[in-house]
Formats: sequence, C-alpha cells, structure tokens
Amino acid sequence: MKRIAAVALTLAALLATTAGALAATEIKLAHVVNEKDAFHACALKFKEIVEEKTGGEIVVQLFPNATLGDERNLLEGLKMGVIDSAIITGGPIINFMPQFGVFDLPFLFSSPEHAYKVLDGEIGRKMLADMEKNGWKGLAYGERGFRNLTNSKRPVVTPEDMKGLKIRLMQNPVFVDSFKALGANAVPMAWTEALTALQQGAIDGQENPLNVIVAFNLNESQKYLSMTRHACSGRARAVNRDYEDGPAAFGKETAVGGGVAPHYGFHFAHVRLWGRSRALE
Repeated sequence: MKRIAAVALTLAALLATTAGALAATEIKLAHVVNEKDAFHACALKFKEIVEEKTGGEIVVQLFPNATLGDERNLLEGLKMGVIDSAIITGGPIINFMPQFGVFDLPFLFSSPEHAYKVLDGEIGRKMLADMEKNGWKGLAYGERGFRNLTNSKRPVVTPEDMKGLKIRLMQNPVFVDSFKALGANAVPMAWTEALTALQQGAIDGQENPLNVIVAFNLNESQKYLSMTRHACSGRARAVNRDYEDGPAAFGKETAVGGGVAPHYGFHFAHVRLWGRSRALE
C-alpha cells in the first residue's frame, strides 16, 4: 500500500512538473479605445502572429476600452511591470520624453509618405531607442491618419473661427500651445473623460483621426467636422531587436508581430511599447 502511495505521489509530481513546463506565458496588451478602432485591429493581428509564431507558448491577452487605465497610467504600468505591452498615442509619451513632441508640431508633415520617411529613418529609430531610458522598448510606429477637428458650435473654416471654442486635446503640451495660439480654450483631458464631457456639452469639440471619429460615433454630439489635417504620425515598422527581458521566443516573434500587425488595415497605432521592467519567466 505504501508503494502504491509512493508511486501515486511520484506520478502526481511528474504531472505537475509537466503541466508547469507546458503552461503558456501570458502577456497583457492594453489600449484605451474600443474594438472598432484601428488600435484593436492592430492588437488582434499582433496577438495572432505572436501566438502562431510561438506555437502557443505565448498567449496575448487584450485589454481594450481603457480597462487597465488611461494612456498615462499604461505608460506608468509598463515602467512598473504591471502591464506587459500597450498601444499608446504620442501625446502622453511627451510627458516622459519631451523630444517626442517634435512629431506633433502642427503641419509638420505634408503627406503620409513624408511622415513615413521621417519615422522609418534615423530620427524615428533614434526616438524608439531613447524609450529604453524610460523603461520601455519601442517596437513600432503606426499610422492612424491625419488629425481633424470636430465641434458642436459652428463651422471652422479660418483660424478666427477657433476663438473661444472649448477643445479637448491630448495631454500634450505641443497641442495645447498650438490651439491656444489660435484662440481656442484648450482643455487637455484623457480620452476616457472626453467622451462623457462631449456628451454632456462640457466641452465643444475635439480633434482626432477620422477612424476615431467614426468608431466612437462622435457625430452624435458633434455637428461640424473640419478637415484641418493639422498633425499626422507615420506607418508602423518593426524594431528588429532581441529583448534582454522575457522568454527567449518572445523577442524575435514580438519583433515580427510588431512589424507586421500595424500594416494590417488602413490606420494604425502610434507606438507599441514593451514594458522592459517585467522579466517574464
């Protein structure tokens, strides 16, 4: 009887060890917009590629709709290792990397191709590399298109039409200063708060790419759309680097996923980040 019990315990230990060895590594990928947005299309493709290329060794859990916090919270979470990866717009990054704001200067890029050339070139690669100083690994840039203005008060055709309008902006000092210079009442605000403020009429308008305007049905609270095309970010591109942190398979396959996923669809996320501070076992 004792031998049977001993064998049973041994088998149980072996099964537990095998199960542990076969257990998949889970990583969290978060963003703040809904499932209709290009962010989520990009996230789904990223999940598909990483899970396929690792044979299921890595499972990507998606957290849309600001489930894990607004973008500033996501950046902090990446740094602390609470969140593994995220799709982040450029604005909140400026609070940690002021130099990143150069991409948001108004009318900097004349066309998507112009933006691609800059972000795919030396300047863009240097900016991604500099993210490591903040505890992140920048994997890619991605396009969401040119940003345009909506409001509920009046058509905006000339700069003078901006005067007095309460416009929600990203928490981005470049945008805030630019809109103040046009006479607008610039209101920096997290996107999760902006939706309620727009519906309640606490603010008059906002600015975003067309896919965001459509995905969030902003026509329900915004009567006027002005194709200002005042800012743009370029298409996504992978940073082909292995990661010192994380499982061995993760670095290569995430680089592949980070490069291919943002090309899936028409508009894509601004930047995908990997929280370097979390060492996955």
